[in-house]
Amino acid sequence: MNCEDAGWLHAWAPTYMGSVGWIRADLVGDVEPTLRDTLEKLRATSPQDHSLVKQLADRVMALGPLDEGAHEAAIRALEASGDPDGAARARQRLTALRVPEVRQAPGEPQLIFVAEGELISPLAVLDHGKLTSYPVPDAIDPETTANTVRSFSERYFATGRAYRLYANGLAEGLALVKREEEPSCASVVASFTRVSKGAPMLAGGILTNFDLAPKTASPTPKLTEPQRRQVIDLVRSDLRSRSVNEDHIQRILATAEAGKPGLVINVGPSEGRSFPVLIATAAFESYPKQVEPDGSYIGYELRMIAEADPTGRYRLTHREFNQTDSEQNFSPRKFVTYLDIDKDGNDELIFSGSGYEWWWYEALGRSEGGWKVLVRGGGGGC
Repeated sequence: MNCEDAGWLHAWAPTYMGSVGWIRADLVGDVEPTLRDTLEKLRATSPQDHSLVKQLADRVMALGPLDEGAHEAAIRALEASGDPDGAARARQRLTALRVPEVRQAPGEPQLIFVAEGELISPLAVLDHGKLTSYPVPDAIDPETTANTVRSFSERYFATGRAYRLYANGLAEGLALVKREEEPSCASVVASFTRVSKGAPMLAGGILTNFDLAPKTASPTPKLTEPQRRQVIDLVRSDLRSRSVNEDHIQRILATAEAGKPGLVINVGPSEGRSFPVLIATAAFESYPKQVEPDGSYIGYELRMIAEADPTGRYRLTHREFNQTDSEQNFSPRKFVTYLDIDKDGNDELIFSGSGYEWWWYEALGRSEGGWKVLVRGGGGGC
């Protein structure tokens, strides 16, 4: 704490970003407040103690910004305390929570976020059909990064802000921002939740502040055993053509399991065709004295896309492969979802990438019979 002025404390948080700001003195304490404890205090407070009721009602809604029960408790307490204006404001917040609206304010760009698990990060801006990457934060200049992220977060990561949610070519309703998060040192990330009660969180998806109106589509089909075998054969043939060690090929092609490296095959869009696009990704690292007898490090990463002819015979239409002897150059990709994010009639493939102390998202689109990276952005690192 640096100083106090009119009930406010000027504080500095010793984080990487060096956060500095003013905090209400009455909100500072030795114990972190919880929604449950604050609700109990609110229920136990006399309605005649108007200032304390108002304070606790505000805290309850702040601690549970997306909790309908917390807002209902605040409304009841404010009404009982004779504060109709405060109750009306709380009721407006509850209505906005129950019936959220996706709004693109004047001057706002059409933003595209990638969702993985419970986190979102901006990937790109769509402007008249053209995609532009949202820049990855620059951790080299913490002050500039902090100001840029803060400005962005205040608008787009405001608690309760609603976005449209899509996954694998389908509209999945709406999502609400929970809060800004910082999983590393300098990131542009927020947590979110789905609006539909009981709806499961998606492994991956897309959020937007505008309507993408995806094509009517059925759920993504499951990978068949013949398709899996074809992809494995195609990847094996490609690796052999690159003179990859046969023992390493077998390790790369091993089925990936939780916490273990290996080949992952995802089913992509069909786009009116009889057979879907198939996406293969793999990452394999051998560490000194664990796998390699000479104590050397080697890393392999690949991303390959296979498409079928009318008979169901697949061929590779995109190949990416990297072999490195340095952990700092190891940057595997993972498939997230697919969606037509630029409204050109073709679905883009969305991936996450991770490198040495940084991570990002990217979209691949069709190009002259193959695929290319259209945009790369979001994420962060140290």
